[in-house]
Amino acid sequence: YRTMRFPDGPAPELPPRFAGRPQLDNTRCTAECARCVEVCPTQAIRRDAATGQVRLDTGRCLFCRDCQTACAPGAIQPRSFTITTQSRPSPAIRTC
Repeated sequence: YRTMRFPDGPAPELPPRFAGRPQLDNTRCTAECARCVEVCPTQAIRRDAATGQVRLDTGRCLFCRDCQTACAPGAIQPRSFTITTQSRPSPAIRTC
């Protein structure tokens, strides 16, 4: 693992295969379809039992795009973004 002082340091380089965060379009999902849930290797995609909507846990997601391949066209699309850095003030040092 490589560690860094982000966001205080430079933005990390993303691998070329990284397409972005998967964005789910629940209007294209049917109640009986669960292909994306079944193919997800980390169980990052789950169907909410109460609402029937598909939910994505980005903390578990590997961004492998298996869900995008398994689902109906347009149901899951990568949403690209840019990582930026910002300056933050140093925390105040308190003495006793």
